[in-house]
Amino acid sequence: MGAPKGNINAIGNDGGRPKTTIDSLWDNWYNDFIDLFMKRTANFYSVGDPLDPATSMGPLVTARQQSNVMGHIQRAVQEGASLVMGGDIASALPNGCGVNPTLFVGGLPSMKIVQEEVFGPVTVVQKFDTEQQAIELANDCQFGLAASVWTSDLRAANRVTRQLEAGVVWVNCFGDGDMTQPFGGYKLSGNSRDKHMMSLLSYTQAKSVWTALE
Repeated sequence: MGAPKGNINAIGNDGGRPKTTIDSLWDNWYNDFIDLFMKRTANFYSVGDPLDPATSMGPLVTARQQSNVMGHIQRAVQEGASLVMGGDIASALPNGCGVNPTLFVGGLPSMKIVQEEVFGPVTVVQKFDTEQQAIELANDCQFGLAASVWTSDLRAANRVTRQLEAGVVWVNCFGDGDMTQPFGGYKLSGNSRDKHMMSLLSYTQAKSVWTALE
């Protein structure tokens, strides 16, 4: 199952900056995914001193951000999300700003943990029964920077990617890209593009000139 590996990479992407990820899963894969995600996360991430070669996840940037992430985690519990892994300050960094990788299940679109990007190592998993329900869950958010679709059915992948409100969509991968493709988001995730000739349009404006020759 490639999705757990892709998600584990996602919560610590961008040069190690932890990010929040929202996963939606077919109901019949749900329990297997949760078990595999927890095992792989425990094996993959070791929170500690970033100067230690054995460390695979360092601290957050400031104590204020650590407090912000912990506040999001506590509010998610209060709003009814089920905490099944992590959710605490990393003991390996007693004088630092670490937060252990955290997993919630039972997230609802109305919850702040689903609607906002926490900028911490937090994943929220949601169930769906139909393809259309998965699309609705993915789009029911004020942000739309990126999404990934994991499936062995490329026809289904094409149907879903066309309907996702995200500036970048990966299929059976996460984080791939180069300068031939624009990078940017929908909705509150941005209004321009990087990494592409299209990005130059952000620094220009069009002008129409009509000239009468007679």
